Amino acid sequence: MKAVLIGVGDEVLYGETVNTNASYLAKELSIIGFEILYHAVVSDDEDMISDAVTNACAKAELVITTGGLGPTKDDKTKQVVAETLGLPMYCDNDVKAKIEQYFKKRERCIVEGVSRQYMMPEGCIVLPNETGTAPGVYIKQENTVVICLPGPPAELNPMFENYVKPLLTKITQKEFVERYYMTCGIGESPLEKKVRAAVSYDPNYSINTYLSRSGVMLKAVAKGHTLSEAENTADKHDKEIKSVIEEYLYSESRKEVWQAVAEKLMEKNITLSCAESCTGGHFTDLLVENAGISAVFPGSVVTYSNETKMKLLGVSEEILDNFGAVSKECAIQMAEGARNLFKTDCAVAITGYAGPEQGENQKNQGLVYICVNFKGKIKVAHYIFPQKRVIMQHKSATHAFKILNELLKSD
Repeated sequence: MKAVLIGVGDEVLYGETVNTNASYLAKELSIIGFEILYHAVVSDDEDMISDAVTNACAKAELVITTGGLGPTKDDKTKQVVAETLGLPMYCDNDVKAKIEQYFKKRERCIVEGVSRQYMMPEGCIVLPNETGTAPGVYIKQENTVVICLPGPPAELNPMFENYVKPLLTKITQKEFVERYYMTCGIGESPLEKKVRAAVSYDPNYSINTYLSRSGVMLKAVAKGHTLSEAENTADKHDKEIKSVIEEYLYSESRKEVWQAVAEKLMEKNITLSCAESCTGGHFTDLLVENAGISAVFPGSVVTYSNETKMKLLGVSEEILDNFGAVSKECAIQMAEGARNLFKTDCAVAITGYAGPEQGENQKNQGLVYICVNFKGKIKVAHYIFPQKRVIMQHKSATHAFKILNELLKSD
């Protein structure tokens, strides 16, 4: 079955917003059996949208538009699609109530123009928006399905995953099993190379890589005429994949590495503290994204200067003079100091050169030492992340979680 993707919006047309939706949808649709004919991007002009939809419907069984479902005057996609397909609009009271509740819960006034978001094409299936106010629509006309999705990926992706995909798989009449492999510490290209070399060819099995906040997510999809057939295919290749990514794999449930760590800490009732220097609290920031973490996380310190390292953590002046603040020896004392300060089972310490620095330290930009003191067992690692400060800080924090996760798995 053939599909066409249409991005709507001047911000996409003129490059102010990168159209990541097209890449995401093309991969997802190809997995479940659709052939992508082409991607198109049009402005917010009504005639341009209408022409694009008309042309696409003449060529494909599936047309998906993205963007233009918001409350502003230039958000015209849904209305234009309805007019193009000859469908009258009606007020969906259920959608209206949900939108009103959305604003009430956030103690915000309903913005002007929001009424266009609860006007729906007659006969459509309303696709709930779990992260915003603009619902999507699914319209079936004769031999063509037209779907309108919101533009922001944070809204589009879960809407497609939870509502659109189940509808489309009924059309393709295939059963699918998805497996996710969350990795940290390896780049997207080397990960893909390893996996593709290990996995035997199978026309009913596909693998794709996606960048995540922690590293790289590998998504594998097995298909078959029955669910059992698809599961058998997935199980067969699961061993092949794990044989080459075991050292990087931290979760199979689409969790970021800090979510996996927090879950293990709370399950095992293991307390954690941390001492940060170059990351400036970013490790802590990621950790406290997890609800309930206060049960095992009493606190952390940011000891950016040598004076605070000595005063709060007990790092010795001798260590700082002989080895420097960015060293294995300093990281070990920082972790020990944090563990003693907060009286926790384990502690993480991160110290490094975020850069760019002036003078002698500039050559060491991106160097970081991470120490995990896990119930008295010490593990130290060092890395070089010579990217911009925020990237270096994020990679340092995620690798600290990776080390902690490995120790938690073996505990």
